[in-house]
Amino acid sequence: MTHDTFISYSKKDKAIADAICKALEDDGLSCWYAPRNVEVGADWDASIMEALANSRVMILVWSLNSDSSKQVKREIAIALDDIGVTLIPFRTEIIEPSKLRFYLGNIQWLDASNPPLENNLRLLIDEVRTVIARQETMKTARTVAEERAAEERAAEEGAVEDRRRDEAEAQARVAEAARIKAAAEKQRLEQEKQAAEKERLRREEQRRANERERQRVEAEARPEAKAPDEETHGAFDSQVLPNQRFPLAKVAVAVVSIILLGGLAYAFWPNKQADPDQRAQVASAHDSPTPDAATLFSSPAVSTNSQPPGKPSPAATKAPTPQMANANAASAPAPTPATTPQGTISGGVLNTKATYLAQPVYPEAAKKERASGLVMVQVLIDENGYVSSAQAISGHALLRHAAERAALRSTFSPAKSAGERVKVTGVLTFNFRPPWSLWNKGDVELN
Repeated sequence: MTHDTFISYSKKDKAIADAICKALEDDGLSCWYAPRNVEVGADWDASIMEALANSRVMILVWSLNSDSSKQVKREIAIALDDIGVTLIPFRTEIIEPSKLRFYLGNIQWLDASNPPLENNLRLLIDEVRTVIARQETMKTARTVAEERAAEERAAEEGAVEDRRRDEAEAQARVAEAARIKAAAEKQRLEQEKQAAEKERLRREEQRRANERERQRVEAEARPEAKAPDEETHGAFDSQVLPNQRFPLAKVAVAVVSIILLGGLAYAFWPNKQADPDQRAQVASAHDSPTPDAATLFSSPAVSTNSQPPGKPSPAATKAPTPQMANANAASAPAPTPATTPQGTISGGVLNTKATYLAQPVYPEAAKKERASGLVMVQVLIDENGYVSSAQAISGHALLRHAAERAALRSTFSPAKSAGERVKVTGVLTFNFRPPWSLWNKGDVELN
């Protein structure tokens, strides 16, 4: 409940407090003071704090008794520091603040030390009404300001909402325009596709019509075949045979030329003086009953550098001279017969069956000795497609180790027999071909 005034006094000044309360209430102002307004059984301090919070003006009966009262001091502290109630000191004696100096030093008081008290009470009532009126005015102004601020906030929020709505509508329009444009583009592409399909069908039909017309014209222009009768058959043969003598002479000249060229090629073939045992070993591998055995000599030679597939090195593009081949053939030891371990199948030449055919490294010693030529390696492939053993069976001695190392790094797809994986034995061939610059310029390292 709101009160107009709260009277703070010392209990020794209760008579003055009663007179103040009676005068205020007679003038229509509500008043709260203890112990009159403290309810029975209520907490004293809580009741006082609640009354201060609900009062507009606090009237202090200022005397020597209240100046030294601790209860009055606590009430003033709560009113000024915590709640902010307007304080009117009603000085009934001529005194200066001592213990209340901290709170009353800057507050103008109402002097009531001169009797009679009734005249001073009239002044107090007028002062209370003035304070209440000023509070109402301030409250009204504050209310108006708050209402104006609320209206401004509402207008600003409305403007923001309008901008957001406008932006959303603009984005929706842009999206709709983009959708319409995309649909139109899609329709245009579909129409172009249909037109292209119609044009293709028209051209196909035109081509077929032209083909039919060409066949018809050829059929009409083709002479009818007439079989010679028995009476004219002999004369026909006698007329045809003399005309065939000149083409037969051409065929004979071509056959003789091919024979002569074959003889010249055999005479100057670089490997014609190769080791007979090596040729026999290659021939035996070539004649093995595998689908890829015929690719022993037709497959490309293994490159001696580390370039990737599809980029042949210069070393793989030139063949050795006849003198080089003869020297290699003379230095190659006799091949050892290949044996097939028990539980394996023979695969012949396996170069084309490798999933990865490693490239051998040209040994430095072989470069210095100018060793080259074909090296054959007998390999055993396990059930997983890895080379478990490799042994060179022909070729230059300085090249065998490099060929064996390359064979061990190669991999194959697992072979199967009767649905189960098996081991495979066969031959890998490596052709070591140095560049021509090695023979012409001395010791030149291969890339």
